[in-house]
Amino acid sequence: MLSLAFVLAALGVGARAQSDTAAVFTRKNNTGAMPHRLSKQQIKELRAVEMKPEKAIAISPSYPGGEEALQAFLSSHLRYPEKASAEGIQGDVVVSFVVDTNGAISDIRIRKDIGGGCAPEAVRVVAEMPSWKPARNLQGKAIRAEAVVRVRFAIDNMIPEGVNLDPGFEDYGEEQGAESK
Repeated sequence: MLSLAFVLAALGVGARAQSDTAAVFTRKNNTGAMPHRLSKQQIKELRAVEMKPEKAIAISPSYPGGEEALQAFLSSHLRYPEKASAEGIQGDVVVSFVVDTNGAISDIRIRKDIGGGCAPEAVRVVAEMPSWKPARNLQGKAIRAEAVVRVRFAIDNMIPEGVNLDPGFEDYGEEQGAESK
């Protein structure tokens, strides 16, 4: 992970003093050291470099129990939004989030929305998920990493088993099926 000192060193800036209001740095150039004042926004941007998820991942973050357990959790906690159901909206909402070193979920974002109130419902369900297994770097250390989940909204999941809504479907019953054999 890049540290603030590393970023400043790469920019040719050495830290002299630092506070939340502003920081005074010295910039090394041909004329010697000259004071340089950073704005709050610049400080925030430099600190954000330290907070970004690591990119060198050996083991990706994972839901405890694996993919099947994740799908079971999502389907048991998901509530189909009334507007989406009434309008026949279905599809996948893609949600990304950061899994911290302790497995906690943060920074939940919608990558793809299908409308009808599905995105807020997907965010609610993702926020309720238990802690994940964090990602690991090449040295085996737990690191922050982004994970992406598809939350499926399908009206057919709401139809009782045995009911077929296909208009071309003809049910001849067991008698007809037996005769055709």
